[in-house]
Amino acid sequence: MRNLIAGVLFFTGIVLFNLGFPAGVEASTLHAVLICEDEYQNPWLNNIADSVRVDFDNMSRFMDILDAWDIVKVNKIIVKGKKATYNGIVDALKSLTKGVDKDDVVLVHFAGHGGMTGGKTFLATADEKYLYRETVEELIMAVPVRLKLVFTDACSSSIDALKAVKKLAAGAEEDREAAIKEMYKNLFLNYEGLLYVTGASEGEYAWGGGEGGNYTLSLVVETLIQDPKPTWKEVHDISAKKTQDKFDYMIKVGGLSASDLKDLKNKGITGQHPKAYSMPTLKKKDIVKIDEKVIKEDEKEQKNTKYSIEIRNSIESDVTFYVDKNKNFGSGWSEKNTQKKVLKPGEVIKLGDDKAIKLYYIAGSGAGYKKYFEMTSGKFEFVYDRYNVLQLYRQEGTK
Repeated sequence: MRNLIAGVLFFTGIVLFNLGFPAGVEASTLHAVLICEDEYQNPWLNNIADSVRVDFDNMSRFMDILDAWDIVKVNKIIVKGKKATYNGIVDALKSLTKGVDKDDVVLVHFAGHGGMTGGKTFLATADEKYLYRETVEELIMAVPVRLKLVFTDACSSSIDALKAVKKLAAGAEEDREAAIKEMYKNLFLNYEGLLYVTGASEGEYAWGGGEGGNYTLSLVVETLIQDPKPTWKEVHDISAKKTQDKFDYMIKVGGLSASDLKDLKNKGITGQHPKAYSMPTLKKKDIVKIDEKVIKEDEKEQKNTKYSIEIRNSIESDVTFYVDKNKNFGSGWSEKNTQKKVLKPGEVIKLGDDKAIKLYYIAGSGAGYKKYFEMTSGKFEFVYDRYNVLQLYRQEGTK
């Protein structure tokens, strides 16, 4: 079961892709079933509500990108809040057997609690029933479409990191947009077979925080959106590394209590390692031509981009946080390379850097626990959530 431990949520997440789309065939519609478990009957389970909404929003916006760029037409089916019961989810999945075309795509994304019992993984529904992975797979495999994707992951570790698609100016950015579109076409239209991935290897926890689940953040936001690759192998390898980096960073900044660290040691857990059991194959090679020169030049230009953020203290007491200037999360990490910042009530601070800005702060009373974030740009604010825990959120109405 996904629980709150030292302010960090975990879940043994599973991502299943059944990629059976023949090369050269364009899908007419992508039917996206977006399940958000943010209103469990047991109020104690809603400690993840804010976090699962972030993952829900991230996946929803990725669907918007695919639709806006004419990769596929998107039909969203929302199963959220009190409606996200066992029967509500099953009925939504069963409804996919009607009104779909054989060349359509079905994508299911679940954000909520889950776990494993008796060697079987399950998703916890709003009415606190167990929806087993095998059941989900059976329902999806019964849908008469050629491409099926199922994402299940715990959500709870980020600010709204995903940005809306911006209008790109002519020139290099226009070339990069075209290249990214070709990569999406390659991933969603030119593969067949099975891509079966778990968000955490056997026996591991899948971690997260204010930005949603670490694996979902790494896969959807930081890879598919911000740094897409032309092959599923590259997408998996990069998102897996980013997921493990987040785990390493969490340990380095003291995000876990002594008892949590002892638990990991006793269980022999050394990180969060997304695992691919199988990879799909490319039906025909060289169908999608990608100008690697454009991508490399754009990446070089991005390195010189200066990011800026603005943070407001919206609570009635001082807030202390630390800007992390360490270059990596490994053995070279040191508190000496952090900068202490104190925000008075109502005060606003602006920060800028040539790379993503990393920071952490102490949440809770006493020693509390550290919450860490990595941001590129935007306006944020410190507020208390419904459980009186200090949170850092993107301000409403900003991107």
